[in-house]
Order: sequence, then C-alpha cells, then structure tokens
Amino acid sequence: MTPAPPRRSDGTIHRTRQRQPWLEGRPFRILSIDGGGIRGILPAAILAQCEDRFLEGRSVAPCFDMIAGTSTGGIIALGLGKGMTANEILKFYLDRGDHVFPPPAGPVDRILGKVRRFVRSKHDRRNLEGELRRVFDDTLFGEATARLVVPAFEGVHGEPYIFKTPHHPDYKRDGKEKMVAVACATSAAPTFLGTFDLNGHVMVDGGIWTNNPVMNALVDALACFEIDRSDVQILSIGCGQARYSISGRQKHGGLFDWRGALEVASRAQSMDALGQAGLLIGRQNLVRLDAPESDDLIPMDDFARASVELPGMARTIMDGAGDGVRRMFLSK
Repeated sequence: MTPAPPRRSDGTIHRTRQRQPWLEGRPFRILSIDGGGIRGILPAAILAQCEDRFLEGRSVAPCFDMIAGTSTGGIIALGLGKGMTANEILKFYLDRGDHVFPPPAGPVDRILGKVRRFVRSKHDRRNLEGELRRVFDDTLFGEATARLVVPAFEGVHGEPYIFKTPHHPDYKRDGKEKMVAVACATSAAPTFLGTFDLNGHVMVDGGIWTNNPVMNALVDALACFEIDRSDVQILSIGCGQARYSISGRQKHGGLFDWRGALEVASRAQSMDALGQAGLLIGRQNLVRLDAPESDDLIPMDDFARASVELPGMARTIMDGAGDGVRRMFLSK
C-alpha cells in the first residue's frame, strides 16, 4: 500500500512571520481573479481592455505587486506571472477553449453529458492539461515575474493548499513546482474535469473553498510586508454570478432541491471575502468588476456563449469603470 503524502499543514511555521521592508506610503496593489471555468474569458478580456486603453498594449502584470487567482483565475494569474499579456491569455482562451470544453454534438449528446456528471467528470482533464503544457512548458512556479497566490484543495488529508511564489524567505517549497502543475491543481473542478495528482496529493479546484481569493492575497500581503492596511489597493475581478434566492421547495427540501449548494456556497464565500477585505483596507480601496447578476448565467463549460458574450461585456464594464481603474491601478 502506497503511504500517504505528508500533510501540507505539517510544515506550517507557527511563529509570527518576519515582515519584509516596503517603501513607506507606497501603495501595495493586488489583483485578485475569481474562478469560473470558461467564463474566465471575462476577467481576461477586462485586463486586455486595460492594456489596450491605458498601457499601449503592454502587460498589465507590472502594475500590481501581487496577483491572486483561483481555478481559471489561477490560470490567468500564472499566465501573467510567466510574462504573457492579458491579450495573449485572452487569445488562448478564445482559440483553445473549445478544445478543453468540446461542445455537445447535438441534443442527445447534451443530455448524455448532463447524465454523465452524476457518475464521472463531464470532460477529459487531459485536454486542459495538454493545452496548459503548450502555454507553460517546463517553466517553474518560482520563475514567475510576479508575486503569485494560487489556492487549491488537497483531497488526501482534506485541507486547503495555497501555492505561493518565493516572495518571502519562509516560502521555499512551491517555487520548485512547474507552473503547469499548479494550473492543473487549482482548476481541477469537481464534476467537470476531475482531480489532479501532484506528488501523491489529490488536488481539487480551489473554488470549492475560496473561489474569490481576495482575502488569501490580502492576508498574505499584510503578513509578508511592512505595509499599513490602508495603503493596500485591490482590484477584484469576477466571472459572473447567478441571481439567487431560496425557493419555496428549498425551504423544506432535501438533497435534490439543494443540489446546487456548491454554487450557493461559492457566491456566499465571494461576498463574505469582499466584505472582509473592504473592512480591513477601507471600501474606497477595493474595486470590484463583475458582470451583472443573471438568471441565465453562462455555464462554466459553455464556450460558445462565453466566447460571443463576454468580450463585449468586458468592453461595457470598462466603459464605465475604466477611468477609475486607470487612476488607482495603472498610473504610477
């Protein structure tokens, strides 16, 4: 019998972290990107709009001191950390998204896909892994040109697992991992793509516990650097959320009526994280960009709708919020 890998938490340092110097009064800018499957086209397109409108096509990554991303947001964060522009990441999503999430051949195939999710993953994870290998090749996580925080979940011991670049002397382990492995781990969405094996650890999508990683990044920044919390500025970008209220059936319903509980938990976690971050740094220092809540949210694997609807939605969002984003995050 193969022995279980060590717990991530076994290596936790229990002393107070030694905070690293930071220029007094200089804002610490964080970019945080939610999970959402192929709806990651939205944050990628928003960031591409930033590059096109305000940065003359240059990468948006150097405008931020830390980038956090969960699941599809983690893939975008890793791409930025590898030196890609948001435009290049958006092109990757639009060019290769239907290879990761192939559309159903017809009505029967669509029904079979829904039924299949009850007993196994809907899509072949190897499709995504192959595409990610083309992007990241053998690049190590520690070679990122940005400070990165990428959450996942470890299934052998059942605990959170956050990948962090070596932006603090205490962070020695994760830099040796390959970017493609980190990307596969954070995006291993249950029922859609299945788990990912990482050195004996069974990795699951970080979205099951922190789909919006804004607090993961904020806590890490405050713990690692000598910055006042009022000097932190955060741009948080979502992938869209469904409008939600408890139905009459759910008031006294069972498992069938609450089968969408994971989506409800994800929504609640995101709202809670944003509220906590706003309390800590001041709501005026937190900018949230997201699509309007919808009764017809694009499914996480619906490439056809996402590729058509979300780039235009990103332009609309930036028409309204662009000047504020430029002033707070894109100007020196």
